[in-house]
Amino acid sequence: MGGDTFNLPVGPSDLCFDTSEFMKESFSADEFLHNYRNAASLEQMRDDLGMYLKVLRNSMIELINADYQDFVNLSAELVDLDKRIEDIRSPIVQLRSDILEVKSMLSGTMNEISECLEKKREIRMKQIASEEIRRLTEKIGKVKDQLSSANENQDSLLNLLERLSLDVVQLEFVVKLHEKHISESMKKDANEIKSLLLEKLKECFLHSIEHHDKKSIGRCLKIYLMLNEIRNAEVTYRQFVVIPKMSNIITESNLQNDPQGLVGIYAKIIEFLETKLSILLSITSSNPNFKDFDFLINSFWTEVEQRIELSMNSIFAPGNPDQFHKKFTSTLSFLDTIEKYAKDSSVIKDHTQYKSFMDKWNLSVYFLIRFQKIGASIETVCSKNLNELFISDQNNFKLEPFLCTINSITTSWSEDVYLPQLFNRFFKLTLQLISRLCTWVDQVLETDKFECDNISQSTYLMMIYLDIVTFMREFPKILETIVKKASKPFVTQRQLLENCFNESKKSLCTRLTQIELKVAQDLIANSAPYLKQVNDIPRLYRKTNREIPTKNCAYVDHTLAATKEFHEKYNKSIGMEKVSQFLINIFTELTDQYYNAITEVLTSVQKTEESLRRLKNLREKGGSGTAAATRQGMSDDDKIRLQLQVDVIYWTNEIETFGITKSQVKKLLELIKFVEDATKIHVADDK
Repeated sequence: MGGDTFNLPVGPSDLCFDTSEFMKESFSADEFLHNYRNAASLEQMRDDLGMYLKVLRNSMIELINADYQDFVNLSAELVDLDKRIEDIRSPIVQLRSDILEVKSMLSGTMNEISECLEKKREIRMKQIASEEIRRLTEKIGKVKDQLSSANENQDSLLNLLERLSLDVVQLEFVVKLHEKHISESMKKDANEIKSLLLEKLKECFLHSIEHHDKKSIGRCLKIYLMLNEIRNAEVTYRQFVVIPKMSNIITESNLQNDPQGLVGIYAKIIEFLETKLSILLSITSSNPNFKDFDFLINSFWTEVEQRIELSMNSIFAPGNPDQFHKKFTSTLSFLDTIEKYAKDSSVIKDHTQYKSFMDKWNLSVYFLIRFQKIGASIETVCSKNLNELFISDQNNFKLEPFLCTINSITTSWSEDVYLPQLFNRFFKLTLQLISRLCTWVDQVLETDKFECDNISQSTYLMMIYLDIVTFMREFPKILETIVKKASKPFVTQRQLLENCFNESKKSLCTRLTQIELKVAQDLIANSAPYLKQVNDIPRLYRKTNREIPTKNCAYVDHTLAATKEFHEKYNKSIGMEKVSQFLINIFTELTDQYYNAITEVLTSVQKTEESLRRLKNLREKGGSGTAAATRQGMSDDDKIRLQLQVDVIYWTNEIETFGITKSQVKKLLELIKFVEDATKIHVADDK
């Protein structure tokens, strides 16, 4: 019954609401009233709700009556329920107590059995240990006797050592396995036997090395490997072969007395490597079983590096950069030779002593000394007076700062200065040198008072201009040198290097533009004053009865003089195209000023002419007895206009001699048309 879904009884059909509304989970009285407020009046809704309430009450009574017997039975069954539960609980608790007691007894019995088994195992282990100890005692005595009575024959001794090495390995295993049951004296005897075996093995090993006996060396290494004494073999070779030789080679006195200096010392070390150590290296590299032996690093390199640090530490002093560079580069060559003999060069480079050795070379101090020397040279040059910077044409440079900069960059990347480990610093120094040169150019451009003997500011600026152009021509060569010097990671980033150089090139190009503007302004300033002489032309022709003009006035030549000189001087050095661009900018500005000056003159002439015409008309109206004589020839004003036209034509022709067309100069065509129209109009008026 509880699992069934309960449905409300259906009410009368004439109710004003739906009875299923009361079963909705979201039922709300307010919402119910809101939904049915228009279905009936409140009085009717009240009556219908009361009617449905009666239906619900009747339904509830029927439901109780239908299940009455079940309710009665449930009440009867609940009587004495606690007593019955307690009757069931008591036996269960007793059963639990009995089970725990049995478990405790079983645990105790099992513990006793385990202890007995453990004691039995201990007894058995002691028996085994006793047997092993007995055998071990016999073996120790046997091995001692054999080692003591070993003859000097190399092959026989090696045969004996190979057999005894197996016994020694077994001894070590037994001692380790039964360590608790073996006495200290017996452990000591076992260690003495191994030491005696290693001593004999050392003698064989050194004898084989001395006589270059590859077969015997291989057998010795095999025994060392069997005894797990690889490190012992490396130490033996270092102590009895490497140290005696290196102690005679690597000394401060040898460094000072050797004609080749450090290079000579390194040559002797490499000679030892090639003549003595190479036989060991060839044996270990050709046999995969010997791959764990590393005599190059653990015997040779560690001793060589340690002795160099202790006995020749003067080589690390960076005070003399030239000597430091020679020693460091020869050291790199020395290390490269050693790395060729290594199984893997990265193993040497990752070795602690290798890193320590490289850290001894104070490259930062070396670079600082180089930086100060190179920087001081260019600073000294840039601090000179401008008239002290002229040089004879060396490398096509005219001023010392540019020659000094290019020489400094070349020096930075030369074989005697550059170090691969300092690539990024030398590259940065190159960019700094170019930046310093740009700063010097800026200082010259910003100079308020130019003080230089026998040379104009524009000429000096053009010398800078030419040197910048020459300097930038060296950029591809410099970049190629840098890329060749770069290590592999930088080579893959060639585009990045080019971008950095392009930024420096842009800086220099910006200075070129500034110089162009400055020089153009200077030339314009020198030429423009002559254009003011256009205002003097009316005085030359008014009431002077001059001939009709056929030649240009002198001011035009004076105005063009500076630009002609500039063209002749720099046409070849910076190229016709660049000079033409210079002159176009200059002529554009001068033509604009020329146009304004001619406009003023022609406007003044026109006003004067109109005034005279009005005055003439007044006189004619005054009834004078004879009219003015007919003007013969060209009037003064016409001559003025014609002179201006002749000057403009000459101006245009001279501009064209520079290879510049009329259309390239702004307002030039407009100026030509302006003077032509002025002359034609006037002639037409005369007619």
